[in-house]
Amino acid sequence: AQTKALLTAELDMPLAAAVEMDAATQALLMNSADYAEFHAAFTEKRPPKWQGR
Repeated sequence: AQTKALLTAELDMPLAAAVEMDAATQALLMNSADYAEFHAAFTEKRPPKWQGR
């Protein structure tokens, strides 16, 4: 959901601002529980169990 909102917001931004916003958002999302679950599920070759956090 965060990625979809980000893409919608970036439609009306200059490229440099959009790239900066992407980097900041990715840094935040990479610290989430779902990101850790993504890596664990991928490594264990199983479907992820998303928690929305």
